[in-house]
Amino acid sequence: MSNFIIGYTRGSNLKGIISLKDENKEALKGRWCLYQSSSGVDLSKIICAKSEGECRFEEKKILGNFVRLLDNEDLEKVKQLRQFETKALKICQDLIEKHDLAMKVIRTTLSFDEKRLTFYFVAEERVDFRTLVRDLVSQFHKMIRLQQIGPRDHARIINGIGICGRELCCASFLSEVGKITKDTASLQGMEGLSSDKISGACGKLMCCLKYEVEEYETKNPKSKILISKQAQNTNDQNTKSF
Repeated sequence: MSNFIIGYTRGSNLKGIISLKDENKEALKGRWCLYQSSSGVDLSKIICAKSEGECRFEEKKILGNFVRLLDNEDLEKVKQLRQFETKALKICQDLIEKHDLAMKVIRTTLSFDEKRLTFYFVAEERVDFRTLVRDLVSQFHKMIRLQQIGPRDHARIINGIGICGRELCCASFLSEVGKITKDTASLQGMEGLSSDKISGACGKLMCCLKYEVEEYETKNPKSKILISKQAQNTNDQNTKSF
């Protein structure tokens, strides 16, 4: 892929690559565009373009192909989509109560082509929502997608301000978090801190604990041993799970 831009999707804040052919990338950053995927046409806000050299992360997920930038008519349609999503969220919540399901919908997103309606929800356990899906299809006559997400994805979608006073990394620029454990904090001398001091808004260990791990591995030989043991423990757990 010779040309591409990186953007995040409206509603889910999911970041990924949008392939690009003949477009002036210099004028794209910060603007909203339409992209075509296998699921249809949807919206994405452009974070950066390859030629600008401002992409500080490697994206693996392919969102789709660039279609065009949004115009004024499109912006008016986005307002209509948001109004529909608000109503859809309320209807879904009522149906969840009706079926007494242990789940909570946090975001509803209607694709730009209005063919796909996605409900992002959180739940402590696995939920059988087949009856709910049938009711939603009957209600909206669209392709329905219910996606269960974890604490980190919940924070990414909702967004907010971290204890550092800045916008959450997962929602602003971070593409992949990777594995973060107590050993990650230990090798940086933070093992004595209480969990609330090193936990983010999602309740999990902060993403930024990963930022300086390579530096500690390089300058502290003991940290390599710790990381090696951590990797071995992970492999042992994966082996047992089979």
